[in-house]
Formats: sequence, structure tokens, C-alpha cells
Amino acid sequence: MNYPDAFAVAPAGRGNVQAGKSRSSYSLPGLILILAFANSGLCLAVEPLADVAFIPGTIQPLVAISIGKHSNIACVVDTGSTVSVVNSELSRGAETIGMPKVTVANGTRSMPLVRLRDVAIGNARLKFVDTLRRNSSWFDAKVKAPCVLGGSFLDKFTVDLDFDANRLRLYQRGTRLADVADVSLTPDSILKGRVSSGHLVVDAQVGRITVKALIDTGWIQTAANEPLLHALGISPDGPQVETGVS
Repeated sequence: MNYPDAFAVAPAGRGNVQAGKSRSSYSLPGLILILAFANSGLCLAVEPLADVAFIPGTIQPLVAISIGKHSNIACVVDTGSTVSVVNSELSRGAETIGMPKVTVANGTRSMPLVRLRDVAIGNARLKFVDTLRRNSSWFDAKVKAPCVLGGSFLDKFTVDLDFDANRLRLYQRGTRLADVADVSLTPDSILKGRVSSGHLVVDAQVGRITVKALIDTGWIQTAANEPLLHALGISPDGPQVETGVS
């Protein structure tokens, strides 16, 4: 994702941010994650362009969107994905504009990049959105969502993922944090984010170790790499490690 400026916010009285304990924010009661994108000048309008409830049944933030003539499409809101992904049915007829190499969990592969003519959530509407096309078997069968809403859509807005109210709100890009949050912000409630290879990264504390943590709302588990586990004294075959957990 192409974030000029980004923050993760937990307003005072709503919960504590301890990014090192969770790769995403589902286990943090009351957390509101706001991604604010810098802009020239100030945006005076604070009413959201879209204010939609999460679809229940999964711990991933799932919302209903429209893609062209298709409406009420369940889509995962994924801050860990730099580009959106749709299945072949939803992208049928879309112009193919390239075959980029994409890094996935098990390596790198070429995928068709297509341009959707119209994508909308409420009154938040974009024309000509670039997305990757994948067949239906690529998507997690446990989550009935034929698309992933990533950076190619999200970074055009200020994004408020409210895990307290279970809602997604999209504001005009450049909307200020203070105009979005309904409570006063304290220094302890703001994590300054950075962009690393298109991903939102914040400083976090795991035990006594300071680390860089990726904010990824599309991932349902907390994850640590092998060097961090080693620094924490956890071995791959140690009693703290469970395998085969879905």
C-alpha cells in the first residue's frame, strides 16, 4: 500500500494498544485502527463516504461491496495486501493490463492484473481499480469472500476500521485523525506508522524486545518470525509451539 502517512489509533478509554501481542487487532477489545493519508490542505468534511457493518461469522473484517453490476459481494478488508484481489467471475470482461510477479506465502508467481471499471462501498466509489485476478480455488473456502480489498482501493481514502463497533468507515483522503476519532487523542494512543515495501509497520514490544510489527487485518493469527522466537527462547519443537492448529 502506498501510505504517505499512517497511524494506528486506540482512543483513550476504548482499549490499550499492545501491537506486540497481536499481528492484527481482533483480540484487542475496543481497538479502532485508523489509517490517515496525508494530503495538501485540510479536508473540512468529516462525514464518512461509507459507514458499513462487518459481516458476522469470521474474525477477519468482512464487508459488502459492489463491483460493476455485482452487488453485496463479501470482501475481506486486508491492510496487509498491497493490491486488491478478485475471483475470475467478478472480473470477467475486465481489461488485463499486465502479468506482474507477486510474492505470496509459498513463493513468487505471475498473476494477471486487471482493471475493474467500478468498485464501491456505500458512496465511496472508485473508477478503474487495478486488482489481481485469481480463480475461486485460491480463496479460503472457510471464508465465503471472493475478493480481497487491499491497497489499490484502501489507500485512496482515510480508513477507519472500528473493531469496537465492528464497522468500516471510509473518509475523503486527507481527513484528519482528530476529525475521525470521537474522543480526544493522547500521545499514548497513537502509534506512528511507516511504510515498508508497501506495508504498514509500527514499533512493538514483545516481552523486552523491540520489534517492527506489520498491521495485517487479513491475517487471523499473531505471527513471529524465527529470529524473534529464538530471541524469546522459543524453539520450533518446544512446548510453547503447537502445530496443526487451523
